[in-house]
Amino acid sequence: MIDEIRENAHIKEFAAKQIAARRYNSKVISREMKEGEFVLKQVVTPTRIGKLMPNWDGPYKIKEKLSHGAYRLGMHSTCVTTSIELHCLFFIII
Repeated sequence: MIDEIRENAHIKEFAAKQIAARRYNSKVISREMKEGEFVLKQVVTPTRIGKLMPNWDGPYKIKEKLSHGAYRLGMHSTCVTTSIELHCLFFIII
């Protein structure tokens, strides 16, 4: 009796997780970037103190594309941000 209740609860939990994942994944916009493109990196909260601090850091140049949407970045200090296209990243590897 208890095993059946646990099994039913497990099935319902699994179904709820699948529905939530499907809903989340339908709203995600995947972006494929190439090596050599310039990107901005979002400033993480502990270093961003005060509302007048910048939200984005960079520009960075993509050195290497890793797996699962991760990129290895390098600083590019001589770029002009008005003449190049910049992409915004939320999860990166430096």
